[in-house]
Amino acid sequence: MVYIKQQDITYRLANCSDCKDVYTWENDSATRANSKNIDQFTYSSHVAWFKKSLVNDKRCLYIAIKNVQRVALIRFDQLGQGVYESSLILNPIIRGKGISSQILQGSMSLFLEGRYGVATLKASIKNTNLASKKCFSKCGFILNHVDDEYSYYNYFS
Repeated sequence: MVYIKQQDITYRLANCSDCKDVYTWENDSATRANSKNIDQFTYSSHVAWFKKSLVNDKRCLYIAIKNVQRVALIRFDQLGQGVYESSLILNPIIRGKGISSQILQGSMSLFLEGRYGVATLKASIKNTNLASKKCFSKCGFILNHVDDEYSYYNYFS
């Protein structure tokens, strides 16, 4: 397993041992409220999705670790040639601590390094999710357009 440390956050690719933590974070009420699908889901359906995600060559999952505690899942899904959707799921214990942009920026650096720094990253964020909008903007994402429910951001490396 490869660990990359940037400042006080360590990043590694997700593995099966992360499944339960990610399930807990994803089913947190604040996470669900800010997700495209607001419904909670079963552990068995999450396990199936997680296992499939780990072997999907069009998806990259990183786990961020701070002080030996898993603190976030960062996901990059390939949408097309050199274009990836980015998302961030935080462990609820770190919300409001002011480190989400550090986590996102570190994972972006790691992800882009593996693509020779060339990629377009996209993010779709609910208009009501002010913290995520601030986080992605702080990391260099630029607002592209807004509809009734979402704000759409792009990052050009």
